Amino acid sequence: MVVELLTMVTDLKRIRALASDVMLLTTLGDVVTVQIDLLIDRSISDLFAEEFNDSEKNGLFIDNMILQRINENYIINYQEIFDKIIELTGDYDSIDGVTALIRVQFQSNPVEITIELDGKNRSPQLLQVTDQSVYFNLLNMIRTRWAIASRMLN
Repeated sequence: MVVELLTMVTDLKRIRALASDVMLLTTLGDVVTVQIDLLIDRSISDLFAEEFNDSEKNGLFIDNMILQRINENYIINYQEIFDKIIELTGDYDSIDGVTALIRVQFQSNPVEITIELDGKNRSPQLLQVTDQSVYFNLLNMIRTRWAIASRMLN
């Protein structure tokens, strides 16, 4: 029982950290879409489809992922979304990671980047950049902004 309680506390801390990290994505630029990747059994897919049915609010469930189109007029509570996922699956490890499409201004030009948060690593991974010639410069900018935002949060 003690081990189960410790595991649950650890999972809750990881959920809070992941929710905070998703909110920190806005410090990098304009978040366009967020995708929460899931590892779930097909037997509960209908529950997810019923719960997550609006791409601009709590998300739209499609093929083991929850997709969200970010609407600046609506603030998404990721803590509640992650809690609901855990409630439906009973397992934190059902959240495989979060991927976001973000539009950043770099040298006066808009550049779209794809970032991944895995819930274990506290820093985002840069997966893709629309302009590969600025990849390393963007990587440094992202790391710097993330470090500053993370310190301000803590």
